[in-house]
Amino acid sequence: MGQVIAVVVGETEAAARAGARAVVVEYEDLPAILDIDDAISSNSSYEEWGHSIESGNVDAMLMGVDAQGEHVLEGEARMGGQEHFYLEPNACIVIPGENDEIVTYSSTQVSAAL
Repeated sequence: MGQVIAVVVGETEAAARAGARAVVVEYEDLPAILDIDDAISSNSSYEEWGHSIESGNVDAMLMGVDAQGEHVLEGEARMGGQEHFYLEPNACIVIPGENDEIVTYSSTQVSAAL
């Protein structure tokens, strides 16, 4: 609500206004996904993330657990970073400058994703 959805440029104000009136927007109501459980049950994921932390050969380690008298614990862990993922990236504004330059102001913590 109240967000920019199009930018119309015209050689005259009348041409720009006519172009703005020609913009047609169609919305589709989608269910809100507000937490990690909703995302998992909806099979919704952010595919471009691609970061992971790996150290050692987990499969080989797990195969030797019983022989070494160690235990495997299963469950889930949550951290605060998961709770606000849907807020990022939040918004940005791009201002054209001189000599094909642009200035970008971003209100997000992950400006590299924009």
